[in-house]
Amino acid sequence: MSDTPHARLAALADPLAAPAEQLPRLRKLLEALLRADYKRRKAPFGNLFQAIGGACYSLELASGLRDRLQDLRLAANLVLHESYPGTAAEVAAGFAAVAELLEALTGEPYTGPVPPAPAEAPVVATASLPTLLSRISSPGSEADPRAVWRVQVVHVELPTGTITVAMSAAADGCPAGPFALELPDAYENLLLPAAALHPALNLIGPVRLSDGRVRPRRVVLEPDYLISVTTLAECAQRDGTHGELALLKSFLPDEPSRSLVVGNLVNRLLDEEVSHAANQVAVSSEQVIVSSGQLAVGQEAADSQTANNQELTTKNQPDFDLEHFLTKKLFRAEPLTLSTLPEFQTRNGVPELLTDLRRHHRTLRQARQQGFAALSRTGYQQPPLRLADCFLEPTFLSATYGLQGRLDLLHESPTGYDLVELKSSVKVPVAEPWTNHAAQAQLYRLLLESVFGADGETAGRGRTSILYSNAAEDQPAVRPVVQNLAFVDQLLAARNQLVGLELQLARATGPGQVAALLAPVLRPNLAAIPPFNREKAEKTARVWADADRTERAYCLELTRFAAREMRLALLGDESRPGDAGGQAGLWLLPQARKHQNFSLLDELELLEDHSNAPDDARDGLGPHLIFQRPVGGVKSTSGPATR
Repeated sequence: MSDTPHARLAALADPLAAPAEQLPRLRKLLEALLRADYKRRKAPFGNLFQAIGGACYSLELASGLRDRLQDLRLAANLVLHESYPGTAAEVAAGFAAVAELLEALTGEPYTGPVPPAPAEAPVVATASLPTLLSRISSPGSEADPRAVWRVQVVHVELPTGTITVAMSAAADGCPAGPFALELPDAYENLLLPAAALHPALNLIGPVRLSDGRVRPRRVVLEPDYLISVTTLAECAQRDGTHGELALLKSFLPDEPSRSLVVGNLVNRLLDEEVSHAANQVAVSSEQVIVSSGQLAVGQEAADSQTANNQELTTKNQPDFDLEHFLTKKLFRAEPLTLSTLPEFQTRNGVPELLTDLRRHHRTLRQARQQGFAALSRTGYQQPPLRLADCFLEPTFLSATYGLQGRLDLLHESPTGYDLVELKSSVKVPVAEPWTNHAAQAQLYRLLLESVFGADGETAGRGRTSILYSNAAEDQPAVRPVVQNLAFVDQLLAARNQLVGLELQLARATGPGQVAALLAPVLRPNLAAIPPFNREKAEKTARVWADADRTERAYCLELTRFAAREMRLALLGDESRPGDAGGQAGLWLLPQARKHQNFSLLDELELLEDHSNAPDDARDGLGPHLIFQRPVGGVKSTSGPATR
């Protein structure tokens, strides 16, 4: 039997074969045809979804054919991984699409047998696919800065700097076919990763120009690949923002230090201080309710008294017992480092640590009592904080900007969501916050605006500040961070650069490619590296220079393996729609799939809230919640469940 593509396609026209057999075979033939075409054109083959779009663009095929080929890919994936039986209509449509593609690739029309025409109307299997959800855009008005178009790169012309994209899914108000991008100046570094990866992009605030091109306000490469705000902020230095610094930092040894221990303990003190104040507010409120009932105080007076007790400056509240924390909880917070770090093994090591913690705590308490306010109205929060509106270390993610992060403290105020980032740096800046600290605050603000929808004209609502707990008495501890849109663009461009590097490492086919991508680590530019990391970077480069051939090969292969695993953990496997998504499955998969994967547990009834319980509560369980769960659709009466 001939092994030509036409003969292989003819063999798939078996009228007795079940759709569950034919659809995966058609998909396999489709992938083989596209891989051969990409090899002929010496273009990188990423995955089948990207290859279909790229081939249709290079061959100037109709968008309808692209959609039918994508439908075939998705239906075959369902058969392979979701026990989907398939339909004869899908087989007929997919067969015709592959035949049309085959003619475009070879110039020879297919004249062989075809599957029998189905009697029923075609069933579109892709409507329920979770993978399709990852490609749905949210178009709005062309001039709307909050509009987001999700597109796929189909072609890149490096000499002219032209990127051609197509909508990942058809949407009203968006171009029906491929269109060129006019990149903002801050995002010109997107060209190389776009050419190497042909990735998905989020176009923020796209505007259609008269010549058919589209100019977005911002561009985010592979937005489902989340990058930590802390990681990205490390790329910001006084002389610019460099994505390679985050890659370099991932290879540097993470050694414990005194400053790191102090920072962790100061963050713990902030949690203890705010939690203690919240407990006191709750106790005071209960006392007001009881006393108002006993003395028959009017409702209005009782409400007024309750509101007064919500303020942190309420008198007669016992302060947080710092000495109890230092003597009873300190060692449990950092047992290994306090026991092994040389700085704490000297006679004065622990006493000096306690003195430092007392100084940091005085700053925290003063800031808390004053409401995180500086000497002017530019502070974080002018009146004292209301603990009922405070959230400690909330975690957020943005599938629009590809960011995730955990704030130190969030406060909901009438003007918006205020955030404060705690820093225990040994050196406190004289005026403006350090560049990497300001970068972290700017990204947290962007994260909040993305989550709560305060973007565009309403961006910047709420106050953003850095609290330096090591500030001297004559220094302001709170430093406001003013919104800087140009700085945010630089940070997002660095994020795109970092994501591009990591995804190229995941797709690298040999040690030579890995070594070239790791040049910032193996041969670092020491002058551009922050002083506190320069010695480690030099040591890492020296270890690489001294390594033999076997050690280098092992290191490069291990790096490539780790990058592939990271990509799989974040994005999942596009060929397995049921298991796909990785971390991105949190927002890509439909609710039914999340229930099936046990990602969602609902219908739980909260019986008791002991989130502010002491550490020794419930036989050492500490803070906890008690739920009652349903059994067989009916709420259980056998007893509560503790989580």
